[in-house]
Amino acid sequence: MNVNTALLAFSLIAIFGFLSEALFRRTNIPDVLFLIILGFLIGPNGFGYTSPEDLASVAPVFTTFTLLILIFDGAFNINLSSLIREFSSSLILTIYNFVISTIVVGGTFYYIHQYHLDGTTMMASMIIGFSLAGVSSSFVIPILSQIRVGGKLFSRLALESALTDVFCIVATLSVIEVYITGIFGVQKTLTYLIELFAIAGFIGVLGGIIWIVIRVFEEQNYIITIAYLILIYLATEYFGGNGPIAALFLGLILNNSKQLSSIKEGILSRSVAEKQKAMGFCVYNNIAVGAYYLLEKYNLKKVAIIDFDVHHGNGTQNIFYDNEKVLYISSHQYPYYPGSGAANEKGNKDNVLNVPLSAGTQSHEFLNAYDSIFKKLKAFKPEFILLSAGFDAHKDDPLAQINLESKDYYTLTKRILTLAKELCDGKVVSILEGGYDLNALKESVDYHVKSLLE
Repeated sequence: MNVNTALLAFSLIAIFGFLSEALFRRTNIPDVLFLIILGFLIGPNGFGYTSPEDLASVAPVFTTFTLLILIFDGAFNINLSSLIREFSSSLILTIYNFVISTIVVGGTFYYIHQYHLDGTTMMASMIIGFSLAGVSSSFVIPILSQIRVGGKLFSRLALESALTDVFCIVATLSVIEVYITGIFGVQKTLTYLIELFAIAGFIGVLGGIIWIVIRVFEEQNYIITIAYLILIYLATEYFGGNGPIAALFLGLILNNSKQLSSIKEGILSRSVAEKQKAMGFCVYNNIAVGAYYLLEKYNLKKVAIIDFDVHHGNGTQNIFYDNEKVLYISSHQYPYYPGSGAANEKGNKDNVLNVPLSAGTQSHEFLNAYDSIFKKLKAFKPEFILLSAGFDAHKDDPLAQINLESKDYYTLTKRILTLAKELCDGKVVSILEGGYDLNALKESVDYHVKSLLE
C-alpha cells in the first residue's frame, strides 16, 4: 500500500466515523459498530478491496496509534471522584464480567478452531479472549448518555466499562509480552510485568504532573495533546516500559488535572496573601465576617466556628490562625480540595481543631468523629457558636465521597444545639455553605432547619 492510498483510507475512515457518530445520535446505534461493519465489508471476507498483506506495512503504526487513543480515551472516562466513590463495587463487577467473558470467548474460539478448523494454541485463545472480553466504553458511555441514566448507576457502569477497556488491553499486552520474552515462570512473569508497568506508571504520572505544574499547555488543543501523548509513549518504550499503560496513567492525571491542581494550590498556599484570595466558590468569607462582628460589636471574648462542609475551610483557618478568641473546628474529607486541614494544623494559639476524614466515610464514623470536637468545644467554653453549614458531605453530592444521609444533618445539628444550650445559652447562627446535588441539598437543609427550629 503506497502513501497516497494509506492517507486516502485514513481520511475516508475518519469521515465515515464522523457520519457514524451523527447517525448514532439519531438511531442510538453505536458508531463503533458501523466501523466494524465497514472493516468487514472491505476485507477479504467481504468485497475483497483489501487484505492483511496490503496493510502489513502500515498496520503497526495504525494499530499502535489506535491503541494509544483507545486507552487514553478510556482514562478520560475515569473520573477521580467516581473512581474513589464507586471503585470497589465497579472493580468487582469488572472482574466478574471480564473473567466470564474471557472464558466464554476464549473457550469458544479454542473449541471451534481445535475441533472444526485447522487447530490453534492456548496462547492464541487467551489473546482472543482477553481482547474481546467485556463491553467497551466506546459502546457503553454513549448509550448511557442517550438513555439518560443518572447518579451512581451511571458512574458505576461507566467506570466498569472504562476499567474493562483497561483490563482487556493490559491483559492482552501482558500475554504478548510473556510470549515474546519467553518468560513463563509465574514469579519471573510477575516480576517482569511489575517492572514493565512500574516504569510506565512512573513516566505517565510524571508526564501528567509536568503538564499540570508548569502549565505549558494551559490552552492546549487536541493537536498538542496527541503530540504530548506520543512523546510519553516513546519515552516509556525507550526506557523499557509499556507505552500504552503510560498513556493510561497520563490520561488519568490529565482528566483530573483541575482537581489535582486545586489540591496542589491549596497545599502550596499558606501565606498571608491567602486571606485576600478567592478560592473554590468563595469570594467573601461570610463566617469570618460574622465572627469578627461578634468580637467587635458585642465585645465577645470567645467565639467558636464549627465547619462541617466537606471541604476544609482554609480561608477561615488562615484568618483566625493567630486569634485566641476564635476556635475554628472543621470536619472534612482529606486529602481533598483545597489540600489543607491536616490534623497537625492546630493554630498558633491551639485554637484550631481539624478532623480529617477519608473518602468513603459512613454516617456512624462521621458522627462518632464529633466526640473529639465536642470535647474541644467544652474546654474552650464559647460565648457564641457559628456553623459553616455545608451539605456536600452527602452521599449523593458529586464533588466529594463522604456518605452522609440527609437525616444525619438533623442528628448532627441536634447534638450541637444540645451542647450550645449548655455552653452559651443556645446562641447559634448557621450560615449556608456547600451542597451541589439539589435534591440532597433540599432534604439536608430541611432536616437542619427543622432541628434549629425545634
